[in-house]
Amino acid sequence: MTRRAGADGTFRFEHLTPGRWDVVKRDEEIGRYGEAASFEGGFFAKRPTLPWVCIVEEGKTTRYDLDLTRGAGCFLKGKLTLDGKPPAPWSATIVEDKNQQIFSSDSPPVTLDFEGGFTLFAETPGRYFLFLSGTPKEGRYLRIRDEVTLAKGENPWSLDLTLGEVILENPARLHEEGSLLLYLWKGMGDLEAVVQIKTDGSVETQALTVPAGKGWIIRARPDFYLPEGFMKDAVQEVDVLAGGAVIVKF
Repeated sequence: MTRRAGADGTFRFEHLTPGRWDVVKRDEEIGRYGEAASFEGGFFAKRPTLPWVCIVEEGKTTRYDLDLTRGAGCFLKGKLTLDGKPPAPWSATIVEDKNQQIFSSDSPPVTLDFEGGFTLFAETPGRYFLFLSGTPKEGRYLRIRDEVTLAKGENPWSLDLTLGEVILENPARLHEEGSLLLYLWKGMGDLEAVVQIKTDGSVETQALTVPAGKGWIIRARPDFYLPEGFMKDAVQEVDVLAGGAVIVKF
């Protein structure tokens, strides 16, 4: 029988017959009806010795670690902290196209652990885009994107963001059909963070938790695509101090 390892590398076999079992990495799945082997020989023929790596005992859970990185794909082992503390709850995923929907069915998200850590898997080496996303809280929804180049085996990634706050008054005045209003922050290289701004009139004042430093209020398509030269058309530029708050009135 075969099982696919999760994005964090974990796997589980259930309802096993007690005894010796072999656990190996395979590049293909075993068919629905499994695989079988038979051996023939005389009365004094020596029975073949089958390989095994662990023993399953009745009524107990057996734990066995298998190194999937050997000859396997690429693992991105990352850690995110905000103001030095792990965010919760947050999710992470990687995609090949930076304009792809962040959480598609082909790249299910992984929840960050209590220390802000996560492990993501890609079958082949190459360029990918890492997305990390918080959950909506009082209208705040921070998303982080970074370009990563993965090699076979384990690839480290870490980020600690210092945060501030942008308070928007009357954002509904900037409402425009067919576009989103975003707050954009850009870090080193391709690192960036965005927060969607509500312009539907549901709130008169909106507080955004954003990375400290320079940011821009910009327009984007509903799929979060940012056209070339979007900064020159920014609605407003904002400079946020670490731990501070900036009020922007429209």
